[in-house]
Amino acid sequence: IGLESGFSQLNCQTIFFIPVDTPFVKKESVELLLKKHRENHSITTIGRTPSAKHSLVGFFNKDVLPVIKKIHKEEFYKVGYIHNEVKSQIISFSDDQEFFNVNTPDDYKESINLL
Repeated sequence: IGLESGFSQLNCQTIFFIPVDTPFVKKESVELLLKKHRENHSITTIGRTPSAKHSLVGFFNKDVLPVIKKIHKEEFYKVGYIHNEVKSQIISFSDDQEFFNVNTPDDYKESINLL
């Protein structure tokens, strides 16, 4: 729903999305994602680390909207599905900590050590 809302509120072709619980992604990583997104003319470009694919950290082209609307209508809220349905690329990063999610009080305590 956030992806769809973002495109409806902003008048642009491409949007960078990042969840608020992923505070450690570096500027250089965002720049690399953008560079690869532009070079490959992808509809989505997201990051992957050794431990996970990060389906909501990346660049999304407005051409993804039909798929987003479809999964919303079908109430199938698996964001990773979007990347299977459009021209997508996944850029590998080696640092899991950079994409660390802060979801619980224990995660927060652990994140303090990453500062």
